[in-house]
Amino acid sequence: MMSLVPPPSIHAAIFGLGVAAVVFGLVGMVWRSLATNRLIALSISIGTFVGILIWWFVLAIPQVQNGGFEEWGTSASQPAYWGKYEKHGDIGQLDSVGEIDTRVSRKGSASFRIVHKSPLSPGQVASISQRIVGAKKGQVYLVTFWVQSEAGAEGAVFLVTNKDWNPTSPITGGKYPWTRHDVVAYGQDGNVLELIFVAQGPARIWIDDVSIERAR
Repeated sequence: MMSLVPPPSIHAAIFGLGVAAVVFGLVGMVWRSLATNRLIALSISIGTFVGILIWWFVLAIPQVQNGGFEEWGTSASQPAYWGKYEKHGDIGQLDSVGEIDTRVSRKGSASFRIVHKSPLSPGQVASISQRIVGAKKGQVYLVTFWVQSEAGAEGAVFLVTNKDWNPTSPITGGKYPWTRHDVVAYGQDGNVLELIFVAQGPARIWIDDVSIERAR
C-alpha cells in the first residue's frame, strides 16, 4: 500500500519551517531598511505572518494524490501514488483486471477501469488502495468519487476507508453514466485514512476524480 501523500508530513513541515525562516529573515531586512517608518514595516510583518498561516493551513488538509488517475506509476496500466491492483484469496482462480484507461474519463485524460469476471466468493477479491496521511484521528471527512458503470450488481465493487475493511460502502450497481458517489470516513490511528476500492463480484466500472475534504 503506497503512502506518497506529502502534506502534512515531516518533509512538508521541515520545508514549511525553512520557508518561514527565510521569509522572516527577509522581513527583518525590510524592517531595518524601513526603520524610519515602523508602521509600514509592521504591516509587512503581519501580512507575511498571516500569509504563512494560510499557506500552512492549506498544506494541512489531507489530499488524494492522482485522484484522476492521469499519472502512471511503475507501468502504463498502474496509477502513480496508488498501490498495485492486487488479488486476494485463490488468485489463480480470480479473473479480475484493474488498470488505467485513457479512452474513458469524466474529465482529463484517464480513469481507472475495473473488470471483475469471477463470481462472488468469500475472500476472493481484488483491490487498489491509497493511504491518506494527515487525516486527523476522529475527524469526519467526505470522500467523493465518480463512477461510470457498464455492468455489475449492487456492491460488486465497494469502498472501505480503514485497514479493517469495515464498514463497506457499496457502489451502485447497474448501467449508468458518470455519477457522483459520497462516502463519510473517519481519520484513523496514526492520523491516516485508507482509500481501498474492492471488487468482489462481476462488474465493469470506471472510477475517476477521487477527492477528500473535511465534512462540514
